[in-house]
Amino acid sequence: MTYSRLAWILLAIALLIVSVAESLLHGWVTAGIIVAFALAPDVSLFGAAGDQRGVLKPERVPFYNAAHRAWVPFVLFFVGGTLAYLWELREIGLPLFWAGMGWLLHIAVDRTFGFTLRKKDGTLPSQHS
Repeated sequence: MTYSRLAWILLAIALLIVSVAESLLHGWVTAGIIVAFALAPDVSLFGAAGDQRGVLKPERVPFYNAAHRAWVPFVLFFVGGTLAYLWELREIGLPLFWAGMGWLLHIAVDRTFGFTLRKKDGTLPSQHS
């Protein structure tokens, strides 16, 4: 196991714990936002299956890769947390925090199981076309 994969596993576990805690603390709306954003990146997979199992159509790869880059949800998570917990702007910050958390959780779970950004031909870097 690589250090990178171990880091993704630990991040996924931490985000899952925080997601459950936030959902218990703030209720169903919070859980709904987290789940919606945890599922949202896979919208990029609808209609994207190529001729082979596990291969995306090349024209869908940019959308898939954009939805599975960690920096955007990390920014949402960080900015939302800063607004909510440091500046006490909870009405704005908490939904951003939860959205980023759910999205980042999705990416961390994907990386934990070996799913990473796709090559231009739609395959995973470890796949042979």
